[in-house]
Amino acid sequence: MILRKKVFGMNIYKNRFENKIVKVRNGFLLYEYIDCTVETKNPFFIKRQQYTIINNLDSNLDSIFSSFKKISRNCINKILKREDITYKFNNVTDEEFRIFYNEFAKQKNFPMMQNTLSSSFNGNVLYVSAYIDDELSNIHVYIFDNDKKIARFLHSVSTIHGIDDSTKRNLIGCINRYLYWQAIVYFSEQDYLTMDMGGYSNDENDKAKVGIDQYKKSFSGEVIKIFFYQSLPLYILSKIKSLF
Repeated sequence: MILRKKVFGMNIYKNRFENKIVKVRNGFLLYEYIDCTVETKNPFFIKRQQYTIINNLDSNLDSIFSSFKKISRNCINKILKREDITYKFNNVTDEEFRIFYNEFAKQKNFPMMQNTLSSSFNGNVLYVSAYIDDELSNIHVYIFDNDKKIARFLHSVSTIHGIDDSTKRNLIGCINRYLYWQAIVYFSEQDYLTMDMGGYSNDENDKAKVGIDQYKKSFSGEVIKIFFYQSLPLYILSKIKSLF
C-alpha cells in the first residue's frame, strides 16, 4: 500500500507492508517503508527495527480459534451468548470515529486525532463497532492491503475509561477480544493471509507494555521482526521539522 501526501508542496511517499528489497532510486525521494518484512542494507535509508505479532489466516477458523489462550476463548464465547451485544462492519463514519476516538483520548491523555483515517489510508480502513443494548461501546479499526492480503490492527477505542462499574469494564474488555475475532473471521473469508496485531513492544521493563503484549499473545500469534526504512532526504527533513 503506497500512500502519498504533500508537505510544504513536496510529495512524501509511505510504502506499507512491503515484502521486496528496498529500491535504491527511492532513496533519493522523500520516501519511507513501514512495517516492512524484509531486512536489507541500503546506504540511502535509515533503518529501524521493531516487533509485531501476526496471525496466519491460512488455517481454518476452528484451528485459529482453538489456538487462542483460554482467557480469549472464554471472553469470545461469553459475548457470543449475549443477545444484547451486537457488532457491525463500517457502521460508523470517519468523522463519527474521530469524535469517539477524541473522547477516549481525553481520558488517556493521548493527542487528539485531527484528520480522518480514510483520508490517511486511501480508504483502506475497516471499522468494527460493538453495541450494548444498541449503545456504542467499542470500535476497532483495521487497515488493509487487498493486493498483499494483509490486515493490520490500528486502533481499539472504547468507553471503558469512563466507567467505574468493574463488571461492565470487564464486559467491554471481553468485547475487545470478541471484535478482534470477528475481524479475523471477516478477513479470513476475504482470503487474506495475515492479520498483524499492530506491534509488540518486547519490553519487559514497562508494566503497561507487558500487559498489552500479554493481551496480544493471548491470540497465539507469531512474534516477528519488522523494519522501517526512511530515506536520507526524508530523515533530514524530519529532523529539521522537529526543530520548529
